Amino acid sequence: MSSEPTPAPAAAPAPSPAPTVPPPPPPKLPPNRARSSRAGLIILVLLLLLPMALCAPLCFVSVPAGVSSGTVLELDLEQPLDEGGGAPTLLGGEGRTLLDALMALRAAKDDPDVVAVVARVGGGGQGVATAQELREALAELRAAGKPALAFAETFGEMSPGTSGYALATAFDEIWLQPSGELNLTRAAGEAMFLRGAFDKAGVVPQISQRKEYKNAANQYMQTGLTDAHREAMTALLSSIERQVVDDIAQGRPRLGGADAVRQMLSGGPLSAQAALERGLVDKLGYRDELMAALQTRLRQSGALSADGTPRFLWLHKYAERAELPTREGLGRAVALIVAHGAVTRGRSNADPLSGEGTFGSDTVGAALRSAAADEDVAAILLRVDSPGGSYIASDSIWREVARARENGKPVVVSMGDLAASGGYFVAMGADRVFASRGTLTGSIGVFGGKVVTAGLWDKVGVGFETVASGDDVDTSFFSTDHLYSERAQAWLDGELDRIYADFTGKAAQGRKMPLEQLEPLAHGRVWSGADAKERGLVDDLGGFLAALDAAAAAGALAPDEVRLREFPRRRPPLQQILDTLSGNDGENSDDVEAVTLEVPAARVLGSIAGAAAALDQQVLSASVPRLRW
Repeated sequence: MSSEPTPAPAAAPAPSPAPTVPPPPPPKLPPNRARSSRAGLIILVLLLLLPMALCAPLCFVSVPAGVSSGTVLELDLEQPLDEGGGAPTLLGGEGRTLLDALMALRAAKDDPDVVAVVARVGGGGQGVATAQELREALAELRAAGKPALAFAETFGEMSPGTSGYALATAFDEIWLQPSGELNLTRAAGEAMFLRGAFDKAGVVPQISQRKEYKNAANQYMQTGLTDAHREAMTALLSSIERQVVDDIAQGRPRLGGADAVRQMLSGGPLSAQAALERGLVDKLGYRDELMAALQTRLRQSGALSADGTPRFLWLHKYAERAELPTREGLGRAVALIVAHGAVTRGRSNADPLSGEGTFGSDTVGAALRSAAADEDVAAILLRVDSPGGSYIASDSIWREVARARENGKPVVVSMGDLAASGGYFVAMGADRVFASRGTLTGSIGVFGGKVVTAGLWDKVGVGFETVASGDDVDTSFFSTDHLYSERAQAWLDGELDRIYADFTGKAAQGRKMPLEQLEPLAHGRVWSGADAKERGLVDDLGGFLAALDAAAAAGALAPDEVRLREFPRRRPPLQQILDTLSGNDGENSDDVEAVTLEVPAARVLGSIAGAAAALDQQVLSASVPRLRW
């Protein structure tokens, strides 16, 4: 209970009879400090945004230019494309999501005003599955006769460069700066283990898993790879490497096929000159030399007049101006719901600076209910990019997917780079599930437990003593000061068995296969999308656009009639931030616009529970190998 400051005593009367000005009364403090703090924060934000507000009228009256003839689209693929999960960013904007980029490339294919595409590549800015989706879109554009050139300052700088180079092979010409490198390497993965540090610190991890391939628990419990962990990582890396080798061989047939590419990867890093001599790149040159050569090429091909110059335009700017499937107006539409980040209970959470966040069962569940009840929604496209998270939250979303289908709305899932554990749980009940070849998916399993820290506190002289309401109270169920009793351990094992049975049972139901056929594919194992397709864990191999086409077909929409309606709708970032600061939590629990913002400073000052949640997120991410190439 907080106490209010005591007001200062009144000033003593002046000894002189001359009139005096009485001292001002002490300032009155608001009775609710939390409300005062929030009001002050709002005022501060408004003051910071005042210059932007003053120039806003000028921004609103400006009309974006159209797409000029002779347009060359530019894109920076060293920067990761956003999945578009509705997280507000101060620097965000339309057309910067992966779906917008893919649809813009599809539109450019048939746009006579677009004459070429040039991209900056080199770093591993995109995940494996995202790179494969971009490859498919670029292949369609090249098949339409549009040149696509890739420029790299370097493919890795004292770091691996294979993933960036693999994406570059989707273009019909690769330029490398003369001072650059091509740091080839084969696929490798890393797994971190904390058990040795725990032992030295006096910390005892008590975590159980279902089953042997649920490797996230190994970070706590082991000092190195178990046989099952090594087997799963090796198989996954081998599958991803085969896909990358095949992509490079297909994109650069002059290299001599998959075996020759694999041998080159084994050869290690190359200088720019060596890469040119081996046919891995087409030209050595700087960016200005590439641009000049492209202009000459376009003139010679007739795409530009003899004295014409190309107009360069960012792909995301083109996405704003081109006739992409609209998100405005009325009429039949495909509902787009993006589930990006860890699965959590409650509302989706977003960092306004980075745009990173989680997807909450309340927010995504409300979005599914709203889309299912909307008469204009013909089908639902659920995009999932998640390492997993809360079992209960995942089950809540699974239920809303089932209810949407019961309401007559087809649900199609598109998996991104990662749809594992809880990410797979929310997807497995859909009518149709798409995954890219490189999507990491599956991990049908569960782990749980606690870390007992009493030994660590004892080393630094901190002690704890427990008081309970009776002598028969077992505090070991949740206390981090006591090891599990036999009864508490039996309870934990029973809970994990129950969750695993529910997970595998619903997966078998969703995949329409007998439980005895699905269960061996579970055991917590992560599969590549290609391997998952072979085993029936997903329906189709394909990316965002393939899933969108399937959703439109399921909703009886013609390809040229496809409209997208986002749930929740995309709102200006500043509006979301101000709504949160003002305490606007929506109209009711079905309000899909409600989102919780997370300010970085709040993370630093967060509670121990918040730190534990952050650690849990790292464990979820560590359940799949971190690729290095």
